[in-house]
This record gives sequence, C-alpha cells and structure tokens, in this order.
Amino acid sequence: MDFADAPQQETFVVFGPTSVPAKATVHLEWSPGYQAIYPYFDPAPTYSVRDTVAGFAGTYTLAGAHIDFSFTSETGASDKTPFTFTSDPDGQRVLFAEVGHEAHGIYLR
Repeated sequence: MDFADAPQQETFVVFGPTSVPAKATVHLEWSPGYQAIYPYFDPAPTYSVRDTVAGFAGTYTLAGAHIDFSFTSETGASDKTPFTFTSDPDGQRVLFAEVGHEAHGIYLR
C-alpha cells in the first residue's frame, strides 16, 4: 500500500494555535506466512471468521509487515526551515500482521 505526499496539517502541539501545510508518505508491505515474521518453514495457519451481526466475513493468514514513513512540514516550530521525520527502515519489529479477503454488508446474504 502506498500513499505519496498525502496532504496533512502540522500544528506542532495537539490542537495548537498554529497550523502549517505538511505532507505524509507511507509505504506498507505485507509478506504472508510465518517466514515473514519468524524463521519457521511451516505454513502459517489460515482461519475464517463470519459474524452476521457485525456484518462481515473473512479469511485471514498471519503475515509480516514492513512500514516506511516520512512526514514533512513546510516550516519548523521555531523558524522557517522545513522539518522532516523519516522512519528507520532497519530494526523494525512487527508484533502482528495479517493478510486476507473480507466481505461485508450485502455480500453476506
């Protein structure tokens, strides 16, 4: 999944009085199976869920994920220099991720 230069607002503090235009870029990649998380060679379990009350059904498999993120504001909090935050692509630890197919609403009838 990719979002490039999605418009954002930087307020510098939560609900702050100042707001400047900013951009966020996200790249998220899923890799199905245990081997994406741990060095196992067995296939990851796949399971199905169906809840007609909540209105969804799906089939899911455990997975690994990797996220790259950057955020850039046009100015910093104390001067006119642009500010950029970029995630470190190395050393990420995924606690939980899944890939799957889901149906909802009228598709459950």
